[in-house]
Amino acid sequence: MHSIVRRFIKTAFGFLLAGLTLGGWMMVEREVYGTFPGRYEVSAHTHAILVGFVIMMILGVALW
Repeated sequence: MHSIVRRFIKTAFGFLLAGLTLGGWMMVEREVYGTFPGRYEVSAHTHAILVGFVIMMILGVALW
């Protein structure tokens, strides 16, 4: 496996971790504190999961 492929896949898992962390924080914020997340937080969470994880994983597997 080439180093660029490994970088794509590692970056994808980094984005997945960031997106899940942000999503978990938004869930805690909603359930514990009773405040709903703002539209920028929701947008950042969606982009981290969809654009970050999915696209990087697709590129990594396609190059492999």
